[in-house]
Amino acid sequence: MQDEQQNEVEVAEEVETSPTEVETSAKETEVAEEIEVSEPTFINKMEAFVDTKLFQGLMLVTTIYALIGTDIAAWVGISQASYHVLHWISFIALILFFVEWFLQWICKDGYFDGGKGFFFWLDFIAALSLIPDVPWIAEPLAAAMGLGGGAGGGLAIARAGRAARAGARAGRIARIFKLLKKALPAIQKMMGKELPEDEVDDDLGDLAPSHIGGVFGDLMTRKAIVGVMLMLVFVAMLDYQPPRPFDTAGLAQLEQTSGELQDLLVEQYKDKFNFKGKLVKREALALQTLVADLVELQALGIDTKDDKAKMIKLKMRIDEINAIIALAPPKLVYLNLNGETIDLAWDKQLVMSPLAVDGSARFDKRLETVLKKPDVLRVFTPNAQSQAWFDVRHEKAMEGKNAFFMTLFVVALLGTGSMLFQSDAEKLFIGPIMKMTDIVRELAENPLAALDAGHQDDDSETAVVQKAMVKIGGMLQIGFGEAGAEIIAHNMASGGELDVMIPGEKIDAIYGFCDIRSFTDATECLQEDVMLFVNEIGGIVHHATVESGGAPNKNIGDAFLLIWKPKQGETTNSLCDGALGAFIEVIEEINASRRLKEITQHEELQARIPGFTTKMGFGLHLGWSIEGAIGSNYKVDCSYLSPNVNMSARLEAATKQFGVEILLSGDFYQGLTPPMKAKCRQIDHVTVKGSIQPMKLYSCDVNFAPGVNPTAYYQTFGQAVGYYISGSWQESKEILESCLETWPEDVPPQNLLTVMGETDFTAPDDWEGYRALTEK
Repeated sequence: MQDEQQNEVEVAEEVETSPTEVETSAKETEVAEEIEVSEPTFINKMEAFVDTKLFQGLMLVTTIYALIGTDIAAWVGISQASYHVLHWISFIALILFFVEWFLQWICKDGYFDGGKGFFFWLDFIAALSLIPDVPWIAEPLAAAMGLGGGAGGGLAIARAGRAARAGARAGRIARIFKLLKKALPAIQKMMGKELPEDEVDDDLGDLAPSHIGGVFGDLMTRKAIVGVMLMLVFVAMLDYQPPRPFDTAGLAQLEQTSGELQDLLVEQYKDKFNFKGKLVKREALALQTLVADLVELQALGIDTKDDKAKMIKLKMRIDEINAIIALAPPKLVYLNLNGETIDLAWDKQLVMSPLAVDGSARFDKRLETVLKKPDVLRVFTPNAQSQAWFDVRHEKAMEGKNAFFMTLFVVALLGTGSMLFQSDAEKLFIGPIMKMTDIVRELAENPLAALDAGHQDDDSETAVVQKAMVKIGGMLQIGFGEAGAEIIAHNMASGGELDVMIPGEKIDAIYGFCDIRSFTDATECLQEDVMLFVNEIGGIVHHATVESGGAPNKNIGDAFLLIWKPKQGETTNSLCDGALGAFIEVIEEINASRRLKEITQHEELQARIPGFTTKMGFGLHLGWSIEGAIGSNYKVDCSYLSPNVNMSARLEAATKQFGVEILLSGDFYQGLTPPMKAKCRQIDHVTVKGSIQPMKLYSCDVNFAPGVNPTAYYQTFGQAVGYYISGSWQESKEILESCLETWPEDVPPQNLLTVMGETDFTAPDDWEGYRALTEK
């Protein structure tokens, strides 16, 4: 034991001998922490950059381009020079997508999520989907993978890639809505429209959804994205493409012809049967005439059989021409049969280069000024000895147009669907759960705040739980009262087990105690109706207390303990005035209560105590106490422990002895304002049992005898009390007797005369201005 003490002393000496080192170390640690906090890491800087409005706006524009840029270009038919520019824009978009994907990978927590991050893979697929739009990357990849060449396979792959890109990029539409919503207040401010304060608060509330709401919305968005993406991909892959009139089989058949027959077939195709041929043009002109005749016939409104037959014939002919135009093959721009170029098939605006080593035709630079590679459909025979090239710009334009509107439809479907699902979820369970959370948070922050469940007409499970929480919270507030506010706040704010036995807190407050007179007799006579009697009085007492800034604490059968705690910025004077005013109001309300008069007219009660009316006694004191929970984990009462609390009960008990309704301590009296002090009078100066500290006692009279002037009477009575305290009891006797002549029923003068009469109205030799109050 001695060795341990010696070691402790040695350690203490070592610590004491190096305070400078300890102080220096502490300062170094503090400086290091400040540097660590003040200097953000590289990762934090990158994350802040990704979240900037500039970068988000750039990615928003890039996303919009990725969704509809190439579709619009195909629809409007841009020039070859613009087409090269589009390739570079697509390349830049590809780089930006991969940069954003990489930055979020290294900066955003939960983005990669150990390889399970949904948006990690979605953004990666979205970035890869831009590769087909960059020819110097896509073409070498396609050649290495053995893709392309045919009319069917390449088209299916391109369509599937388009669908995958539309589905993948559709997931970014949520960002568009979010950015637009964030930008709305700024836009309105720029337009000179200031948002109301409450509207700004609502917007801020919407941008900060609950955790469960955010998780649910994220899950709904993921499922919607996956569903739409799968739908687009499979629809594109399962889409049926009708065979072309001049496809591989037609080319193989033409390969077997020669001479004049071959030239005739080629000439007929060029002049008549392709989309730009004479036959299609003639049918298009005929269609205009037929449509005009049909409109005229419908406008005349003739209802004969011949007219109906003519109308049916016109419609059939119009449908036939529409089918011919729709099924018309594309324009032939190049034909090579058995390795020999057919000059007759060439478009005069185009010039082809010789065959490549592998037997496939190549674009000449002059050809590229007229047609782009995507605008040319190349058809080969199985043996690759013959090939035909067609101008499919019209089909590409229609594909671009359809893809553009399909993308818009996907965007609208995802946006509207997500909002509708989110709206239903907000209404059915997220909103109610957030309100329940607000109730718990409100109880934790302000345990005495009024709880409101809002207006709810539905009987759903969440509504029932929410209403129950409001009721339970209200019962907690009523049961624990102001003294238990800290217990409610502590347990609501903590996530652990229930802990009601928390340490108490020392406070300064006003304590009021009131008691119902003749309660035992009332209980025996009223029986079950005694509850109505007590609760009617309790309602009056509690209402007056709360209205004056106090709080009920205990209901003890025939008595009530009431507390007035000063709030921040509240003075003791106003609080004391309120407490005394509350008791005066209680007396007046009890005297005026018809309900109490009806209850107290009980036959048995009146027989026992003739003329029985409701009477109460009140005591008020000011001082410190310990506020907290009293009891155990099985049952607690939230109350106040202190001699000052007991003093208010003693004062109330002394009202019977002094014959007054309200008895005040000197400490409480000093807290009153002058106007309220004028309504009070000192009636004695005593030491209570168990204390040697003298206390001045004051009363406040509510009812006076007819003809009594309260101000003059209090002044005269005050002179008598002054003589009593100073020891001039003969002078005090004379004045008190004159007071009784003015108000014979006044009890305080009678009490003083009785006290002084015990020593024949001569003050004792050891009189110090106060007496011992022997009764509790």
